[in-house]
Formats: sequence, C-alpha cells, structure tokens
Amino acid sequence: MKKWILSHKILSIVIACVIGAGVVCAVVLPIVLSNKHEFSTDWTADENYHWHECTTKNHTDATEKLPHEFNDGVVTTEPAAEKEGVKTFTCKTCGYSYTQKIEALPHTHEYDANAWVNTDESGHYRPTTCGHADKTKDFAEHTFNDGEVTKPEGYKAVGEKTYTCTVCGFKQIAEIPALEAKDNVISFADDLVVEKTYDGLAFIVDSAKVSRKGDGEISVTYKGEDDVAFTATAPTNAGEYTVKATVKGTAEWKGGEITATITINKCEVTLPAGVFERKLGENLESGKFGLTCIDVKEVTNNVVEWVTICAPETYYTIGIHTIGAAALIVDNDNFELNKGDYNAVKFTVWNAPDSFYAGIRDVFSFSGRTELAITTKIANGTVKKGDQLLVNEIGKIITVKKIEKGKGTSATEVETATAGEEVGLLIEGATKAELKRGYMLSEPDKIIGYSKVTVTIRAYTKDEGGQHTPIATGIKPNVVFADTFGEVIGKVTFPEGTEMLSGGEILAGVTIEFQGKKVPAFVGRRFTLKAGGKSIAECIVTAVPHATRVRSGFMLNVPGSNVIEPIELGEKTFAVNLSRSDLGEILKNAKATDEIEIKFINSGKDIAKYTRTPGASEGVYNEVGGKIVGSYLIVDFYGSAGYNLTDHERQWIFTGEDIYIGIGAYTKPASGSGT
Repeated sequence: MKKWILSHKILSIVIACVIGAGVVCAVVLPIVLSNKHEFSTDWTADENYHWHECTTKNHTDATEKLPHEFNDGVVTTEPAAEKEGVKTFTCKTCGYSYTQKIEALPHTHEYDANAWVNTDESGHYRPTTCGHADKTKDFAEHTFNDGEVTKPEGYKAVGEKTYTCTVCGFKQIAEIPALEAKDNVISFADDLVVEKTYDGLAFIVDSAKVSRKGDGEISVTYKGEDDVAFTATAPTNAGEYTVKATVKGTAEWKGGEITATITINKCEVTLPAGVFERKLGENLESGKFGLTCIDVKEVTNNVVEWVTICAPETYYTIGIHTIGAAALIVDNDNFELNKGDYNAVKFTVWNAPDSFYAGIRDVFSFSGRTELAITTKIANGTVKKGDQLLVNEIGKIITVKKIEKGKGTSATEVETATAGEEVGLLIEGATKAELKRGYMLSEPDKIIGYSKVTVTIRAYTKDEGGQHTPIATGIKPNVVFADTFGEVIGKVTFPEGTEMLSGGEILAGVTIEFQGKKVPAFVGRRFTLKAGGKSIAECIVTAVPHATRVRSGFMLNVPGSNVIEPIELGEKTFAVNLSRSDLGEILKNAKATDEIEIKFINSGKDIAKYTRTPGASEGVYNEVGGKIVGSYLIVDFYGSAGYNLTDHERQWIFTGEDIYIGIGAYTKPASGSGT
C-alpha cells in the first residue's frame, strides 16, 4: 500500500513537472511507467473470440485475442423416429462449444392386420399397434348380410330385425312395424231382456249377454232420456233408457261399443175400495192432498207411499170428505193407478197457511262479520230478499240480506225463493249461539207458537218400523217435524176412555203438550213421534187452542184507530209491526234529537214501556225497555213492576179472548215540551 501511495506521489510530481517544465518531465516519466502486466493462463471466451485477461488490479488489458477455431462437431444425442438429435461443436484452443439440432427420423405406423374397429354405423378400419389411435388404415363401409328376425312383430307390438357386417361383425337393428288390430264384431244376445215392469230393483244388463270377438273387457253403462252422460248406475225407476256395452280393445282385436233401448214400465196398481178411509192427510201443494196408501204389497214388492187427490175447492175445510176413486192420481212415477168404477173413498183436508215458513237446517258464521248463513228447505210460501222473519222459538226478528240457490261454486243469488226449494239465506239480527237446527222461520205475525195442540194419530205397525207393543197414553216421546228439521219432547194424552193404541190404529182428539217451549203450529201440520230410536206414530194437527190469534190495539188520543197488532215473541217480549201502524208514522216523523217514549197499557196498567234518547254521536241512540229491529219494535214486558199479566198466565192465546193493548207515544225535543 505504501508503495502504491508513493508511486502516486511520484506520478503527481511528474504531472507537475510536465506542466511546469516539459524537459525535465520527459526524463522522469519512463521511470514511473516501468510497472509490468500479469495475464491469466485461463481462457476467457464469447461466441466469437477467446483471450487471456490481465490479472493486475484495475487493468483491463488482454493478450492473444483470437477467433475460435472449431472442430467438425460430435453427435451428442442421436436422432430417433419423430424425435430430434443434437450435434456439439468445440473450439480446439479454448474449449468453448455450441450445439445444432439434427432432424428427427421419419415414423412408420404399424397396423394390426387381424383386427377391425367398428364403433359406429359409418364403417370399419384397421387399428394401429404403435399407439397412434388417430391413424387408420383400410377404411371401408360395412357390408351387411340379409338380416335375421330377432324379435317377431305382433298386434300392437313392434318387432326387430338384426343385420350383421360380414367383415367386422358390426350389428344394426331395424324395426318391424306392428300388425294392425282386427275389426271386432259386437252384438247383444238374442235373448237380452230390454223391457221389464217396475219392481224397485235396478235394471242390470248382464255383460254375458254381450258377444264379441277376442277377449276384450266388457263394461255396461246407462243413460236416461234427460241425462247428458252415461254412468255405471243401473236404472231403477220407470222410464226409457239407453244401455251401452263397451268392449275394450286388445292387441289383436279393436275395441268398440253398441247401444240398445231398455224400458221400465210403470207398475199398474189396483186400489181396493176404502183404502184411504182411515188414513191421515198431508198438504203437498195447493189443491192436492197426499194420503198414505197400503195394501199394495201383493202387486209389487214395494209400497206406494203417497197418492194424490185433486179435490174441488169446496173441500178446503177441515173434516172428512168423500171422492170418487176415478179422481185419484198415483203420486209416484213408478206406478200407474188402474182407474175403475170403485166405491168412493174418504179423506181428510185442511186449510194450509198461505204464508212463508221454513226450518233452520244448518247455521254458519263468518270471521269478522255479523251476518250468518242459514240453510233450509222452504216448507211453504215465498221469501224475498229484504224480508224480516221471526225465529219463533227465541222470539227474534231477523232480516234476509241475500238468497242463494245451489251449492258451492254453482250457487247463484236470487231475489225470491218459494216452497220446495233448498236455499241459503244470509241473515242478520241474531247470533250463531241463539239459532239452532229445527227452529222455525216465519212471517212475524202469521204463524204462532203453542204449548199444546190437538192431533189425530196413527200408530205405525211392526212392518213399518214401529214398536212391537201398543202406545200408552201419558208417554213422552220425541216430536219430530220433517218440514223444519225440529225436534222437541211432547206428552201424549189420549181422550178419556182410551189407554192404548196398537199398530195401524188411528185415534182422533189426542192432546200433545210440548215440554219446555212453544212450538209453531197450525191445523194440518204433520209430525212424527219417536221413542227408543224408532218412529212409532204419525200425527196431523186438527185443532189449536183458541186459534184466533190476532189481538187488537188502539192508539191513545187517536179516536177510531184500531191498527196495532202486537205479536207475542215469548213470555217476556212482544213486537209491533211499525209498517202497519200509526206508531210507525210517529217514529218516522220524529227528529234525530227528539226523545221518544212509548207506553203499552192493558186494563189501565202499564205492561211495558220503550224510551229512546239521542246518544253521544249522530245516529246513535240509547234504548231502554226494547229496541227497533227493521220495521218492528220489540218490547220487553215488565217483570215485578207494573202489571205482569198473571191474570192471563202470560199465554194470551190460551185465554179464549182477545187482549186489547192501548199504546201511547210521546215525543219531545231534547230541550222543550213534548208532543
């Protein structure tokens, strides 16, 4: 290091001398540069040259820099089929080398001379054994033989034929069309019964009476004159029908059908004279009276239940009447009366009510709504949308909001409905808990509830399902009303001198006392007595206690007025039809702010009072002593206060006299004098 520093000092002096005195420096410089290069004995090379590099620090000098001299090259990797080789060239002096590619040798594919590939229907070829699956040889289309039936065709069954390549064995399948089914011949047997007389049994056509070719299944269906479709239900009633035999097709035979007309004739019934002499009547419709018909089992295994008598209008009174047998009509399409010159027969007729009534069958409520739905079959009269009806058993007036005929999605809304029709009524004015199956609906002032009635009774025989022992007076059977679906307990009391009633016997003047409630009744209403789960007798009402039900009334301070007809709803309430009274005019003319007071008076004493005062908001009222429902004012009787009607036992219809009620109406402004 010191030597290196000294040399640099000398170099500096020399440079200075060169600057200061050129002559002197020329003498000194040779002395300084006399330092010698040392070169490496190893070769340094690039792709073109090789040389020796100076090993003295900071020197980049080189010596013997000359171009490479390469040999003829050596194959270092031999070429192969479809694979390149390598040839390496090396400098003879320094050993530097480079490589060149040698072209791959060509590949010769090898094939299996004993094998064929036949993967599809296009053809076959030889496969390679050298691993090149994409190379093929000797490709050619298949050469198929004449084919072999491998699956025979049949009726409604496709066959198969297999073709095989004679070269490679490839198989190809072709369909053989199915055979067409043969035409069938279907016919009814010559001894097929196509006519019979009504016997209550179904007219069933035996499928064995249908002939056909093949073994197809046979089904028999029927259709009446008014039917739109065939059904499997065999006809029972008299009439003309079409029977259809249908044969199901098989593999070999076509299906088909055949029809024929079958007839069920009416059974001719000859009625013995006096057959109706002891029977009870039933009002079926205006001008016709149904009578139970017996003694026909000798003619048929069925019973003609009802025969209709078309009676002259003069017979529209209660009692026993006589009519010629020629006027009788069998009220059953399956029977035909053999009219002849018979003796006259006796029957009972009566006046049926001309007003609406029906019984509640079912009651349905709607979530979040006050209306109820009632289903019923109208027993008599007509009901209209908007009508107000009385529920007799509970003394409530309801309003009909809607009437529907039909069921489910087929139901249609109508304005009116009449006797015999099954309808649904949308009503308001009562709760579901208040309404029961069997309660009677009627016009509020037409049909009356009674605690007892007088009837004519006929005991059922054992053959009719009645009890084996006679009916005794004093029994308390269930009283069943078919027209209103109602049922109540009733005490049966025979007339004095009669203790027992045997099956088939008829007894008049029998009293039925309904236990626990009043039952709407009228002369001619029918009902059945049941005991021990059996129907033991049928009854028809022949009298009610004091049938004159309408009671007169008058308006106080209105001379000559006699228009108020109170309607008894129960032992504690009655109603006044406002649309038929001067009272309605007073209420209609009253202002919304007026106070109203109405008194009901009998024998000089108040029996009820109704008051109405305006409520906290418009259209709201405070009502005491009763309420207004539609066009009716319903009023509660006084209890312990005032006159409690004990003299009349609260059952005015049994007193034998009319009850006269005076009515006083008083209105005044909320602040002012009354009028």
